[in-house]
Amino acid sequence: MLNNFIVARNSLPAPGPTFGIPDSDPSDFYVQTIYRNTKDTYARGIEASFVDKLHSGPAWARGLGVDLNFLYADSKVNLRDGSPPTQIPGTGPVTFNAATFYEAYGVRTRLALKYDSQTIFSIGGLSNTFTNGKTIPADAYLDKRITLDWSGGYDINRMFSFYALVKNITNAPLRYYEGTPNRPIQREYYGQTYEAGVKFRF
Repeated sequence: MLNNFIVARNSLPAPGPTFGIPDSDPSDFYVQTIYRNTKDTYARGIEASFVDKLHSGPAWARGLGVDLNFLYADSKVNLRDGSPPTQIPGTGPVTFNAATFYEAYGVRTRLALKYDSQTIFSIGGLSNTFTNGKTIPADAYLDKRITLDWSGGYDINRMFSFYALVKNITNAPLRYYEGTPNRPIQREYYGQTYEAGVKFRF
């Protein structure tokens, strides 16, 4: 359980003078935002990991291994009065990591995949209701994303080694949308990142 989680609350529109704001036009309305604590907020989940290397077979193959990690998180917060609870902003239900690696005879290499499910990025105002009667939340979401990275290296001796890595091999986009995935707000592509170098140990 989380205690005293802070949320924003918008009061009903009212004429400016109601909030002490002088305005010569009585038709102007304002919305006042206040912040307060909300009850019954929680974040809970389960995590499982598995890491193992081959223990049999040819000697050269015993550096092969797998590294798996799975996280399921369930979070809820009442962000708006009169609306059902939703995920805590910044949290997603599923994160999954899977990697295969080889570490033997001075060689180190790893190919890793990461999956992040969609998360609420920012809280919008009232839901959008269209002429067909469909209602879509105004909250902004960070879309699910799968990335693939590779890293490797070789120890020449006890003092010298070199390394290389490639990040975001699949050029997975960073996508934001409002309410549903077919209402995109932003899409960013960063391409691959390449890095290589030499390490020296004293």
